[in-house]
Amino acid sequence: MPIRKRSSVRAVAAAAICVTSLTALGAGPASAVRADGPAPSASPQRDTQPERTDSQSTAPTQQQSAKHTVVPGDTLWDIAQQTLGNPLLWEEIYTPNQQTIEDAARRHGFASSDRGHWIFPGTVLTLPPKANPPKAPDETVRTKANGSPAARAALARLQQNIRNYVAQNTGVYSFLNLLAAGRVVLITDAPANVVSQLTNLSGAPESEVQAIRNILVIRGTVDLTSRDADEPPFKGGGGIQAGTSGCTAGYAVSDHVGARFMVTAGHCFDHEGEEVTTLSGRPYGRVYDKEAALDAARISGESYAGRIFTGDRDSDTIPVLGAGDPRALPEGFAMYCFSGLTTGESCGNSVVSTGDQLCPKDPGFGCVEGVTTLYGIRGSRHGDSGAPLYVKGNGGAFIRGHILAGTATEVPIPGTGLSVPGFVSVALPWSQVANKFGVNIVTGLEGVDMVPNSAGTTG
Repeated sequence: MPIRKRSSVRAVAAAAICVTSLTALGAGPASAVRADGPAPSASPQRDTQPERTDSQSTAPTQQQSAKHTVVPGDTLWDIAQQTLGNPLLWEEIYTPNQQTIEDAARRHGFASSDRGHWIFPGTVLTLPPKANPPKAPDETVRTKANGSPAARAALARLQQNIRNYVAQNTGVYSFLNLLAAGRVVLITDAPANVVSQLTNLSGAPESEVQAIRNILVIRGTVDLTSRDADEPPFKGGGGIQAGTSGCTAGYAVSDHVGARFMVTAGHCFDHEGEEVTTLSGRPYGRVYDKEAALDAARISGESYAGRIFTGDRDSDTIPVLGAGDPRALPEGFAMYCFSGLTTGESCGNSVVSTGDQLCPKDPGFGCVEGVTTLYGIRGSRHGDSGAPLYVKGNGGAFIRGHILAGTATEVPIPGTGLSVPGFVSVALPWSQVANKFGVNIVTGLEGVDMVPNSAGTTG
């Protein structure tokens, strides 16, 4: 069966440039289906594992990187994405391999490949030098050091104390703890006697005790934060609801068989299988799975695009170009944005700390570990939960996670007796979602999705 240049499935295995065949090979040209025809849909299968065949290639070494043998499921579009970092560069593969591709098409009974529209398993392609994929602005700056070993160790002890307390007193108080400018910071609405109990590090090394004595306690409640009429394919940053709970869609991902999902905050839903709609009542899908320990959920059942809303509530969308984790950058690099149902787009946020702990004031949740804390002048509010966190660059957005919670606060200016009003937002980094659910980011350029909607190959 020929393989189409566009609208195919990319089944990604870690660090491997190989695509799994989801259908049997056809008998000949009569079974061919053009790439611009309709593609079949498929429901996500939670336990389905990609099959392997002896003809499939593994991740190429440097010595093998100049060649690629076409396997079932491959397209020039996908090969360009995997080897050049941009599917729109497929012609850079077709042009130097034109004779090889056309000869293979004729051997399989086709008059031509239609400029690489059809390619066939076993065809050996010569690849151009790998292009450098675009880098997000936060990837070009060296991260800053945050805290001494003693401060980090003291924070870890404090987090364990809070974890134990929340396990016995869930939903009573809220806690957000982090390192800021090397100092342990605790934002909480717990009374002084509880804070004193939690910050008691008796038995710890003196350096850690001293670090916790220097703690900055900020009074505040860290609330879970909850575009209005999005249409399919649905985009990140749009308003969604389940029952009476309003939240924000995060970003689209795909699994190893190409099935797509929309990621958002887990606390927006009561249970798996729950129906989700837009604020205007349009069906959005169902909760496919929900991970309480991460405060993350995936929605499935409709089409989801690699784009996100920006600007105010009535706004345009921009393509998603990639994904990675937020980074604690030096002062002056306040480049992180989120795009929520209530707040709209809020940019100019800086990462205060990574690897933090969030224990929201909600009886249905314990603590979420490994979160990122951000500071800005326009913070997340009720309705913004699940909103995509991203950094802009190269005409699009690089996903960095999704918003979980936020609080208004005033940050003291040391030695002045003054404070600066602002907002703290808490986000779950991209890597935690990717690792837990085994997914890849869905990207899109100029309305063209780089990862197709279909979960099968036609033939």
